[in-house]
Amino acid sequence: MIRKLESKKDQDKKRKRNNLVLSLVLIVVLFGSIFGTFLNLFGNDSEGSESLTYRGIPLSQQGNLFVLSLGDRAFYFTINPNEVVSYDVNISKTIPAFVGKPFYIDSFDYGAAQELAQNFQGYPERIATACINETDCVDESAPIKTCQDNIIIVRESKENKVYEVENCIYIEGTNEDLIKMTDAFILKALGLN
Repeated sequence: MIRKLESKKDQDKKRKRNNLVLSLVLIVVLFGSIFGTFLNLFGNDSEGSESLTYRGIPLSQQGNLFVLSLGDRAFYFTINPNEVVSYDVNISKTIPAFVGKPFYIDSFDYGAAQELAQNFQGYPERIATACINETDCVDESAPIKTCQDNIIIVRESKENKVYEVENCIYIEGTNEDLIKMTDAFILKALGLN
């Protein structure tokens, strides 16, 4: 097949037209996606603010965490607080009971220990790892504490429960529910459950 010879001027004209068409298509796609994003943001905002509340307190979601803001403090939960309200938490201590005193955590569950330390940070004098007894200890170098000290013991159990004995708070639950039990305890300590 024989191609028609084009002048340099015709080739430039054709290239400019093709570039213009391509530019217009890209601009339409860009503005269309920006417009769609704005519509999506506004639509989710009005729905999300109504559905993400806990006892009338707004919740926000940051990645995989739920954030509950009380005054100038933010409390972080792995599980939506609305999903942990059914758990029985039998304790009398609230946040003021931990203020200015050492606070110890004895936990085989890293996620539960992190959540406790993060949410109680700033209230106790210090937060440290400890053990309730020598035979059942994750870190052999951790000090041994008794129920005379403020210590939270997190253990896997067949039964889900949170209870206190003197200054010991026991958070017990199945492997699947242990973080929910920890969240339920934090909500109770905040006076919200």
